[in-house]
Amino acid sequence: MHQKLSALWEPRRFAVWVVLPGLLLAVIAGQLWQPRYEGKTSDEWFEQAVRRAPPARGTQPESAAFQECSEAFRRLGKPGICRVVHEYVKQMPFYLEWYDRAAVTLQKVVKLPPRRQPNRLRESLVAHRLLLRIGPDVIPELIHRTRSRNAAVRARVATVLGELGPGNPQAQACLLRILGDASAEVVYSSLEVLWMTLPEPGIALPAIVPLLTHTNDRVRVESTYVIGCLAPVREPALGTLVTLLSDSVGTVRANAARAIGLSEVRSEPIHAALEARLGDTNAVTRFRAAEALARLYRQEATNRAVGLLVVLAEAERSDRSYFRLIGFNARTALGEGEWSSEAMMDTFETLLADAMTYVRSEALAGLASHSETRRLPVPPAIRVLLVPVQDNVNGLIRQQATLLLEASER
Repeated sequence: MHQKLSALWEPRRFAVWVVLPGLLLAVIAGQLWQPRYEGKTSDEWFEQAVRRAPPARGTQPESAAFQECSEAFRRLGKPGICRVVHEYVKQMPFYLEWYDRAAVTLQKVVKLPPRRQPNRLRESLVAHRLLLRIGPDVIPELIHRTRSRNAAVRARVATVLGELGPGNPQAQACLLRILGDASAEVVYSSLEVLWMTLPEPGIALPAIVPLLTHTNDRVRVESTYVIGCLAPVREPALGTLVTLLSDSVGTVRANAARAIGLSEVRSEPIHAALEARLGDTNAVTRFRAAEALARLYRQEATNRAVGLLVVLAEAERSDRSYFRLIGFNARTALGEGEWSSEAMMDTFETLLADAMTYVRSEALAGLASHSETRRLPVPPAIRVLLVPVQDNVNGLIRQQATLLLEASER
């Protein structure tokens, strides 16, 4: 008897007779006890969401079936939300990551066959959309993930926290906190979406101003853009922005010009610095400088700034709708331009379909500014375009569209 018991406790036999059956029972119990909504587990709901999701990128609305999935995860509570967050932050297998890195070098030597993209990318994009549609209920779990040791995870969850939009103070506070993260990737990911939460300038500026002179180019790009969204810009940011008009990165110069134009501060040094950028080699910097001069100096700018009208004409003729929008914003500041023109109607429709949130947001802001400045109602054809935008997955875009429609009905 003693020999039989001893044999049972030998490592190999113990694994076969005790550990493996225990693991099998644990898996079965996990499936049986997994929370369900309308008879389906979170795994089954997620599989349905992947099948029912709209195209991976873009602004297309979700089907009723997809919205049903997001509601199911909301009803499942924390277990369901954790399941979606897990799918969103799941990392690419290390061997594929190393292959992609090596392929860049190897392609110069030998022609490699294209690697088939795994479903992992689509599943992550679907999870991203689900989290935004579930709404504020996901915030506690996302904040918890900002404590991850993996910088890529911290950066990814920051994106969703910002895209949930205004009215989420916990998310906003978390984004401000992680501006002090040791990883530049996390910092610029937070800056990239912080403006979508509409932070109070008095709270946000102390955390952002030091980042204007960060050594990382992407951090400077994003921080200069956020500063412009906290208009009207004041010191100590304004002096730094004037200096950044000479930054080595074109997008930093352009964002600095945009922010200065929203500062409401006029001075000879500011005028001279902006006028000098009208000849910038970077197109968007030229257009932003022209827009800033028009906003600050109105009609006076057309007489004082040499080359202003030439640059505005260049922006308006551009084949890029975003550049035409910048030109139109400048014309609005000069008391000119009409949203109801056929060209601008087409431009506005293109802008609202853009995949970049800042493009859609600036289009809506430009329309609001034009209606207020010119005291003109939103054209009926544009109101038709705004109706579906009220249900956009991004919280700030939804709010902007809703406010515009409400204003047009008064």
